[in-house]
Amino acid sequence: MSESSDHVGSGSFALDAFDALAIAVLDEDGTVRRWPPEAAELVGYDAADVRGRPVRDLLADASGASPVAPLEGTRFPARGRTLLRHRQGGTVDVTFCVHRLEGSTELLVLAAPTQRVSEQVRGASLLRALFSQDRIGISIHGPDLGLLRTNVLPETSGGPPAPPGVRLRDILLGEDGDSIEASLRQVLESGVPLVGEEKRTRSPQAPGWERSLGMSAVRLEDGERHPTGVAALFTDTTEAQRARRHLDLLREAAISVGGSLDVVRTAQQLTGGGGTRAG
Repeated sequence: MSESSDHVGSGSFALDAFDALAIAVLDEDGTVRRWPPEAAELVGYDAADVRGRPVRDLLADASGASPVAPLEGTRFPARGRTLLRHRQGGTVDVTFCVHRLEGSTELLVLAAPTQRVSEQVRGASLLRALFSQDRIGISIHGPDLGLLRTNVLPETSGGPPAPPGVRLRDILLGEDGDSIEASLRQVLESGVPLVGEEKRTRSPQAPGWERSLGMSAVRLEDGERHPTGVAALFTDTTEAQRARRHLDLLREAAISVGGSLDVVRTAQQLTGGGGTRAG
C-alpha cells in the first residue's frame, strides 16, 4: 500500500487555506496599488486607507519579516512570516509569498494567517505520511463515493489499479463493494465515525482471492461543516482472522475431547470400574 494515485503539494499554502488568503499588489518600491476586500478583511484597513501608502506602514515590526530567500531583482523577500498591524489594535501573524507579475514591475503578495497555513501544512504532512504506508490502506472518496485518491496497490485489491472516480462496487465483488459503500455512506450522512468494522473483500478479476480488512472511516467537511466526502483507513486482518479461527477450532476440539473423557470417566464410576482394583 505504499504508492498513491494522486499527489499532495508541499508548498507554503495548502489548498484549504485559500478561504483565508489575502492578496495585494505593490509597485517595485513597495507602494500599495491594489487592495482587494480579502486584504481589508485580514487587517481591517479598507483600500482607501492603504492604497498609495508604503506597505511597510502596515508592518508591526519593519524588521520582523523572516525571508527564506530574496525575490530576484527586488529588495523584498520571496516569502516569509511577519506581523501586520490590525486597525482595531493588536497584530496579525501572517505567512506570505511574493511574485513578480509577468511583463510588469508590479509585485503580487499573497498572505494568510500563519496558524491556518501551519494547520494545512501539518495536514498535508500527515496525508503524505499515511499515503506512504504499506501496512495501512487509505482511500478518499467524494460525495458520490467515487474514489479520489488511494494508496491501495493492485496486489492489495486483487485487481488492476483503481482509476480516480471509480466506485468500490466496480472493482470488488458486488456484495463486498456494496457492504463497504453502505458503511461509507452511513458515515457521510451521519457524520459519526466508524471504527474497526470487519469487512471481506474479494475481486471478480482474481477468483479465489480474498482478504479480511478492518475498516475505519471519518467524514470530510469544509470550513462550514458541509460534508465533502469520506476518508477510510484499512488494515489487513486476514492472518489475524485465520489465527482466531484456528484458536476457535482448537478450543472446540478441546471442549469436545474433554467432554468425551468426562463421559468415559463417569461411566466407569457408575459401573464400579472407577480405575481401582477390588482387594
